Formats: sequence, structure tokens, C-alpha cells
Amino acid sequence: MPWWYRDTPSLRGLRMGGPYLSSNRGHTLRQVFALTQGYMGETSHLTEAELSDLIAFLHTL
Repeated sequence: MPWWYRDTPSLRGLRMGGPYLSSNRGHTLRQVFALTQGYMGETSHLTEAELSDLIAFLHTL
């Protein structure tokens, strides 16, 4: 497999629970967003309600 190939994990089944991240440091999706702020996307501009809505959406997948 080439070095540039990345097997991006599916978002399906996120509601089944963590821990998340390769280090298992993310026990909840909210914690994942806090731990990865800035280098895996930006969520700091979201209000608490918007972040809750995003997490609720991810749990529907």
C-alpha cells in the first residue's frame, strides 16, 4: 500500500461509543473535539447548542 494512502475510518456506528482517537484519550465526541482543536478541524466557532447538534447528528450515523 502506498505511503500516501489513508484508510479513513467510517463515521457509521459512532454512537456505539468510544474510546476514540488512536490514543484512546477521547472518551466522548465532545472530548475528541476539544482534544483535536486546530489540527483535525475547527469547532471553536460553534456555540454549545451547535456543537450539541453536531454530536447528535453524528450519533445518527
